[in-house]
Amino acid sequence: MNSRKPPQDPIDFDIEPSLFETEAADLIASANKVWDQVASIPPGDATFANAILPILHEENARSQRAGWLDWLRSTTAQPAIRDASRAFSETMTDAANRRHAREDVFRVVDAVWRKKKIQQQPLSDEEELCLDRLHRDFLEQGLGIADPAARARAGAIQATLAKLSKEYIKNLDSDASGLWLTVEELRGVPQPTLDRWKADEDGRRRWVDRRMLNINAVTKGADSEETRRKAFLDFENRVAGKNDVLLKEMLLLRHELATIIGFKNWAEYRESYRLVSTSEVLQFLQNVREHLVDVASRDVKALADMKEQHLIDQGMEVTEENKKLFLWDKLYYKERAIQSQYQVDTEKVAEYFPFTGCLHRLLALFEAMFCLKIEPADISTWHPDVHAFTVWNNDVQDDSYDFVGYMYLDPFPREHKYGHKGHIGIRSTFLTPDGARNHPVSVVVTNYTPPGPGGRPSLLRPQETVSLFHELGHALHHLLARRATHKRTHGGAPRDFVEIPSIMLEHVFWSPEVVRAVSGHYGSEDEEDKLPDELLNGLLRSRWAYASLGELSNLTLALFDMRIHTPESLEDVETMDMAVEFNKLRCAVGQVGGPEEQGLGWDALKSFCRYRFPIGYAASYYAYVLSHAYSYDIFETKLRPYMPTHRAAHIEDLVSVELRDEFKRYRRMILEPGSNIRSLNSLLEGYLGREPSSVPYLEMLKSSMSA
Repeated sequence: MNSRKPPQDPIDFDIEPSLFETEAADLIASANKVWDQVASIPPGDATFANAILPILHEENARSQRAGWLDWLRSTTAQPAIRDASRAFSETMTDAANRRHAREDVFRVVDAVWRKKKIQQQPLSDEEELCLDRLHRDFLEQGLGIADPAARARAGAIQATLAKLSKEYIKNLDSDASGLWLTVEELRGVPQPTLDRWKADEDGRRRWVDRRMLNINAVTKGADSEETRRKAFLDFENRVAGKNDVLLKEMLLLRHELATIIGFKNWAEYRESYRLVSTSEVLQFLQNVREHLVDVASRDVKALADMKEQHLIDQGMEVTEENKKLFLWDKLYYKERAIQSQYQVDTEKVAEYFPFTGCLHRLLALFEAMFCLKIEPADISTWHPDVHAFTVWNNDVQDDSYDFVGYMYLDPFPREHKYGHKGHIGIRSTFLTPDGARNHPVSVVVTNYTPPGPGGRPSLLRPQETVSLFHELGHALHHLLARRATHKRTHGGAPRDFVEIPSIMLEHVFWSPEVVRAVSGHYGSEDEEDKLPDELLNGLLRSRWAYASLGELSNLTLALFDMRIHTPESLEDVETMDMAVEFNKLRCAVGQVGGPEEQGLGWDALKSFCRYRFPIGYAASYYAYVLSHAYSYDIFETKLRPYMPTHRAAHIEDLVSVELRDEFKRYRRMILEPGSNIRSLNSLLEGYLGREPSSVPYLEMLKSSMSA
């Protein structure tokens, strides 16, 4: 452990439930005091300095104390803390809605905004962006609407939407149900996985909960189609009857709110949170669909042919019905295809990516690329599994260190924990009124396979290793966005930009020498016991194998997201059968059937409401499709030329001077602005020297799938 002491103390997570109520009361009172002072300013005398800056400073200070308390409800194992955090979140959200519904403060903020519009008050780009975003917060509460009834209705809708969103996510995170499946039903699932699952008294059955990690293990490994089907349908319908009802209510309210404020639909209402217009999004998605759907049919046919041959090999009669490729077959036959065509045994590959060793080597690579020092920290956390780090700038020229922030990693699943993977910035960077820098705090939450019986460590499959690159990339983006003076221009990067830097890092992983360097067999203390060439070569060749299946899944979700948020009218929302719409779209785009082809109807599968995107990515899920395309363009154009081509004795030796310099430039131009961005194309054009393009990515996929 290094003796360097950060200039900012870490968060103390050893707290009592009573803290939440006390903090909420104090924070709300402090905010109201500042807002009352702003409200007393005559609009004619209002300036950015006397009206807007006090609000921004109060927001900065409040975020330092509130962000992590709000977030604990998603990860704590303590019921009392979880309940207190939820109550805190609701209280703080209600208070924020009430503040932004204050007409007296709006008159002052609006006066400053109008002076800015006629250039009476020259502002910096960041100041102008902060003002625009603050002004937007009032408009979203209905301020600026002449009709008092409509204004009140807008505020009421905002309050209701906040509650419904939290309930929707709570239903997903609190689901602790699952299935008992017999060992015979689970034949084909790797033994280490079976050993990890809870057994019944006589050992004949295993408990498979509804975590993606475990459901994927069944649909990827179980030889019985009926078992795969049972597990798949149970998982996809896990919140049916709850989240489908909530989503319909939210869509009705979102459309009503958008029209009250003056927008055609929710997608247009959300344009101020994005960098790409609704019309451009729809055109982009249609272009991707035209490029991928036809060529991807070859991947689907290849897996269907493999299923038919598998039935023949088992001596089973092949019928028109049983040879069809269904949704619960995709992972199973994709896994078999990769093993047979590329000689890649993902379970064997995983032995070379133990979580702890892989994390250590990955962080060493990030240190070299971004000129950082990332050190383990013996500090308070919310659970014993959590890894904590301090992050420092490391100037290689004079060996000086400048503190960047704190980073935490919560790797393994547990009850009531956030059930997906993601990054959360629980503290932002900003400048205090006296000019001191407040340092950010990043949290990465994942749900990797935990260590198993007999001392078997957590082993990461190839895509899990890639996802670790991805999520840590989000953390670095949050930590390295150092230009922000205020919280409003640090965190919360536009949804259609925020995935690009992380997906770009996925391409870094797939460089052959990087894959090799990050690997190391879990049973060996020899650092030279790397992934063997035969496994490495097969893994690299299989990278884009059946990639269309994943791309078309993202495309389906993006198209559905835009469909439900661009209705023609409120009646369109009322009469929309979301299950039918989603499943017909999924079948048309993804080209793989579900229970509707077994006589159960188009509404038998309620997958649409088990996803999280209707909350966090509402009218923005296209960001994943766009980010895959643009990140590929960035990597191929700027970083591929400097990627290592020879083995290195140490991970840091993989990063040449040229590659390090390019990452410095990337950090400065792409990461450091944070959310201080108005145009995606302008940002990327500044780095690339031209407008970004999706064509190289689509052409690469097309050629890979045609090979």
